[in-house]
Amino acid sequence: MKFLSPALRTALPLAALGTTLWLTAAEPQVTGLIREENGEVVLTSAADEGTYYRIETTDAMRSWTPLVTVRSTGSDQHLDTAAPHLDGRYYRAIPQTGADIITGDHLPTDNGDALLHPIGHASVMVSWNGKAIYSDPSDQNGNAPRFTGLPLADVILVTHTHSDHFSASRLTALLKPGTGTTIFAPQSVYNAMPSAAPATLRSRTTILANGATGNAHGMDIRAIAMYNLSNSNHPQGTGNGYVVTMGGQNLYFSGDTEDIPEMRALTDIDAAFVCMSLPSNMTVDAAASAVREFRPRMVFPYHYRQSIVFDIARFKQLVGTDLGIEVRQRLFYP
Repeated sequence: MKFLSPALRTALPLAALGTTLWLTAAEPQVTGLIREENGEVVLTSAADEGTYYRIETTDAMRSWTPLVTVRSTGSDQHLDTAAPHLDGRYYRAIPQTGADIITGDHLPTDNGDALLHPIGHASVMVSWNGKAIYSDPSDQNGNAPRFTGLPLADVILVTHTHSDHFSASRLTALLKPGTGTTIFAPQSVYNAMPSAAPATLRSRTTILANGATGNAHGMDIRAIAMYNLSNSNHPQGTGNGYVVTMGGQNLYFSGDTEDIPEMRALTDIDAAFVCMSLPSNMTVDAAASAVREFRPRMVFPYHYRQSIVFDIARFKQLVGTDLGIEVRQRLFYP
C-alpha cells in the first residue's frame, strides 16, 4: 500500500506512509509512486507475469475504489490521471483470480463497476452487470486476436459501414445463441448486413436514426449524429455516435465525426471515446476544443492512427487540467 502525499511535487518518489501487509512473493504490490509535473502520478507495481490484479484507491482508508484491472507483465506502470484534482490518496494492489477476468478501467455505477476494455483502433468492449457491450467490433488494424477470451455480446453498437467499424463476420462471431444479442445500428449498416442465414444479423438489429433511443439489458441507448463538415466521407444522417446509460453513468462513443454541434451539446458524460484522424475525423486541436466544450469526466482518445499518427500528448496538453477532465490513453495500438 502506498500513499500519495500532496506535499511532494515534480518527479519525486512519493512517501509510503503505510506498509504492504500480508504479501507473499507471488502477490501483487504497488512498489513506487512518482508525481509528474502536471500533477499526475505514475504508479509502478509488480506481480508474477500473466497474473491479474486490481489497483484500488482511497483517500481516507474507509472504503476502496477500483481504478484499473491489469494483466501483469511482471513489472507494470499505470498513470493516475485523477491525481491532479485530489489532495492525496492511498493505493493498493489486490490479486484477481478465476476465469474470464476482464482488464480495463473501472467506472463505478449504481449497479456495480463498468469495466472499459480497449480492443483496438475503434473497437471497445464494456463489461457491466454481467453483460458485454461492444462498440464497432472489427477485425481490421490487427484486432482479430484481441477478441480471444472476450465474452459473447449482449449488446453491439455499430456506428457506420466502414470496415474498420463494421464487420459482418465479427458481428456473427459475437452473437449469443437464440435472441441473446441486440445490435443497434443506423439504416445504412442494416442494409449492408447479409440478409440470409447463417448470419441472422438483421433479425437481431434495432435500427436507430440520429436522435432515436432504444434499450436493452437495463441500458438506454441514444443515437447521436456523426458526420463530416469539410468533406463527404461521412454524410450527415448515415451514421450514429452513441450515448449509453448504465447504472446512472453515461458513456459516449463518437464513431467517425468532425467537430459537430451535436457533440459539443452533450452533457453529463462520464466517459467519452473520441476519434481523431484525417481526412475523416477531427484534428487534435479540434478534438481537444470539443472535449473542453462538453466536459466528460474522463476521455479516451481512440481511432488516432491511420495515414497520420496523431499526437496524443498534445491532445492531453490542450485539454488541460483546469476543467477536471481526465485524459486516459490506453492500448488501442499494441
